Amino acid sequence: MHRTLAVLLVGTLSACTTVLGGSNVEHGFYVDNKGTEPIRAVVISYGELRLPFCDPHCLPKRGGGGWNAPMPIQEEMQVTWQTADGQQHQVRVLVRSKIKDLHRFSSLDLHFNGSQLTVVQGLRYTNPGLVGLEFFPLFPNNSQ
Repeated sequence: MHRTLAVLLVGTLSACTTVLGGSNVEHGFYVDNKGTEPIRAVVISYGELRLPFCDPHCLPKRGGGGWNAPMPIQEEMQVTWQTADGQQHQVRVLVRSKIKDLHRFSSLDLHFNGSQLTVVQGLRYTNPGLVGLEFFPLFPNNSQ
């Protein structure tokens, strides 16, 4: 009995360390142009990654693609994009400290509307009967 409990405890602690300690966690990015004008040259810089989207452009009211892989949850990401008027925009988004539940974290969904960026975090449901993600605001918020 004690050995089984010890094995369960060590396994649980190892899982927590994996998620919280910066090891690889399966998650990704999804880009969506919610605006009425095209955007282009979206680049997400996330740790060592530099991911381009919307090349040549993302049409209005359309998705711009996604990317997913096992990787560490980064402290922040930088996002740059160009609006239809040729203006370049850049935003720094705090990530790790804003994630509601690191154990359920699955995606960062970037919604562009011209010069405005909204980021929502996708978290896996805790109920095993539910499939998919539930979404919560990540950026902007009043505390940044």
